[in-house]
Parts: sequence; C-alpha cells; structure tokens
Amino acid sequence: MSAKIIFISMFAAVMVIFLFLLNCPRIPSAFVCTAKSHVFLHTQKEGVSIEGEVLLVLRISSAEEAAFSQVGVLDVNGKHYAINRSTTLSFLREDSDGYLRTQRIAVVKNDNDDLPDEITNLLMSKQQLFYYKIIHITDNVYGIRDLRRTLMVCRAK
Repeated sequence: MSAKIIFISMFAAVMVIFLFLLNCPRIPSAFVCTAKSHVFLHTQKEGVSIEGEVLLVLRISSAEEAAFSQVGVLDVNGKHYAINRSTTLSFLREDSDGYLRTQRIAVVKNDNDDLPDEITNLLMSKQQLFYYKIIHITDNVYGIRDLRRTLMVCRAK
C-alpha cells in the first residue's frame, strides 16, 4: 500500500512539473516594441538645451539579434533637427541574474538624419556593452528594462 501511494505521488509530481513547463511563459523570439520618448535636457557644462519627441522601436528578430530605431524631431538651442537612425544589437548571452548582455554592432544614420554628432554624443552612451532584461508581465505582455529603469512595455503577437 505504501509503495502504491509513493508511486501515485511521484506520478502526480511529474505531471505538475510537466504541465508547468508546458504552460510557463516563454519570451517570443521575434516581436516589436514601440515607445514614445519626450526629451527634455539642459546641460550646464556644455550650455545645450535639447527638447523634442522621439519614437523608439525595438525589433527583436531572433534570440541573437535586434534592431533599435529612433525617429523624431529635436530642438537644440532653438534649431530643429530630424533624427532617423537604426542601431543593430547583438545578444551575447544571458547572465545568471536574467539580464541579456547586449553589444551595439552598428549605428546607421538615414539621409534625412541631420542631428550633429556632438549632440548625438550627449544623448547616446559611449558604452559598447549594455544589459537588458525582458520581463514577462502577463499573457503576451512584456517589459524591457535596463539596469536602472523600465524602458518599454510591449505586447507580442
């Protein structure tokens, strides 16, 4: 009788684990996130005032790479500039804390992107490695965060 109870308990435990793994949330290998960013920056050291709105689009095309696009208009010290560029990212590996070690591969400025490089250098990090975490929120909704803040909340199809 005792062996029968142990067998049934083990079978039930295996079934629970199997059902959990079957239904556990998985990060989709391809999805698109968009966010609108309102930029308001006044630098004291450089004396630059930057204001504007930029649409950010993150397209994760596979488990290894993504593209990050920025499109918008920025007002720098009263002069208007268009920003229209795309950055290719490579996911190197996932660290033990769940953050994806990410490398910036290339930045491509489109022809109508006329934002001066010195302003770009104020806005973009000079780092080559970044850390992002994709957090499952509910059903097909995910949050994307870096080490400091949540950057985007996205819905996968």
